[in-house]
Amino acid sequence: MDEELLRLQQELEEVQLEDTEQRLSEKNVVTIILKLVQLKQVELVYTLTGKEYLTPKQLVLEIEDELTSRGGRLRLDDISASLNIDIISIENAVAKLVSGNDEIFLLNSIEVITSWYIDNVSREWNEYLQEKGQVTIGEIATKYNLPVDVVAESIKERIGTEPESQIRAERNGNVLYTEFFVDQQRSMIRGLLMATTQPVSLSRLATKYSLEATMTDKLVREMINNGMVPGCLGGGDYVPFIFTVMQRSKVDSFFASNNFIDLKMLKSLKVKSGPKFVQESFPDAILLDSCMVGATILSSLEAIIDECIANNSVADIKSAFPAQLNDKDCSLLLSKVTVLKSRKKAKAKVFANRYVASNFFLETLELEFKTLSLEAGKIAGQSRPSSNKAKPKPKPIEKDAEKKTQKKGKKGKGRRQRGNVSDTEDDNNRESAVDTHFTKSLEQFLQESSLTS
Repeated sequence: MDEELLRLQQELEEVQLEDTEQRLSEKNVVTIILKLVQLKQVELVYTLTGKEYLTPKQLVLEIEDELTSRGGRLRLDDISASLNIDIISIENAVAKLVSGNDEIFLLNSIEVITSWYIDNVSREWNEYLQEKGQVTIGEIATKYNLPVDVVAESIKERIGTEPESQIRAERNGNVLYTEFFVDQQRSMIRGLLMATTQPVSLSRLATKYSLEATMTDKLVREMINNGMVPGCLGGGDYVPFIFTVMQRSKVDSFFASNNFIDLKMLKSLKVKSGPKFVQESFPDAILLDSCMVGATILSSLEAIIDECIANNSVADIKSAFPAQLNDKDCSLLLSKVTVLKSRKKAKAKVFANRYVASNFFLETLELEFKTLSLEAGKIAGQSRPSSNKAKPKPKPIEKDAEKKTQKKGKKGKGRRQRGNVSDTEDDNNRESAVDTHFTKSLEQFLQESSLTS
């Protein structure tokens, strides 16, 4: 090839040195070229000075040479300045070049880039990544003045963990990590999780110990699945198994001993699904407003009420309730008693969430109250003065006494007020006597019926 080129150069030199009888002047050459262009027998591209011409094919070759000499990336305005060709002709030539070559593409309509340029800079990206351990795609795009989508697509084609990969890294979203960096993060996270005995937020863990937040969750899940850490994830928190065991031990021990557990206690133990957690060990546990109780408490309550109904009596059921239950808890628990569920068919009634009385007892008590009321009415009637007693006629008022009466008006008014107070005290005393008699009669009835607490 080199010998052929050398031979052609020698022939050209010989032709140029030969004497010719007829020579074309520069003006004649220009005229001929313009005529050929006018007849559309030849297509030429003029330089900015107008002294040189290029064919479109030659212009494309010139641009390829410029790309090669400039490292595979070149701006269109730089090509225009270098070749001394107008920008429109450069754009047309570049469009032809790009359309016929898969390894060359136009970037943002202002730059020409080759695939081998991306290959070269990807090695630089890899070196930069190995130094830092982790880097974002946006950081690479900014550093090399490239669009993010171009960098992302280029990395996708070249990334891998194999030795032959141009970019040896792992990708998580828009972040690249080296294998060493990932192993380092994994070891730190595993050490922290193995040392914890309480639930810990992964986001707080990453912030406190300067971990890479974007990969912490992924690594924790990976280690849990591989059995590298004993725990599970729940709502962004890592929960060690030892904490779950401690929760189970405390809850089960307390409930088994007290047949009761407060929902606040479950919350303090960080039990998220408290009722479900308790019912896993005690399926018959009953959920109330502020706590959970064992089924035996409901059984004891039902036994007391059944005995009350069977004996036609009244009972204080407070002893059947744990002291920590509030009024709503008691009401909810009573609503679960079978014999009290239907109000129409219920054989007993509950008062103040504390007392239960059978219907027969209430009917008996009602009759006794009626009897006591009649007796109280008779006593009240006997204590009042008779209304049939004749009242003394008032003495006639003499005319001479009218003035005296007017002077003593104020004193008389005071006497009348004191008289009204005296009448009110008498009425209160009589009512008090009736109430005392009623109360004593009721207590006597309860004592005889053996119903006093």
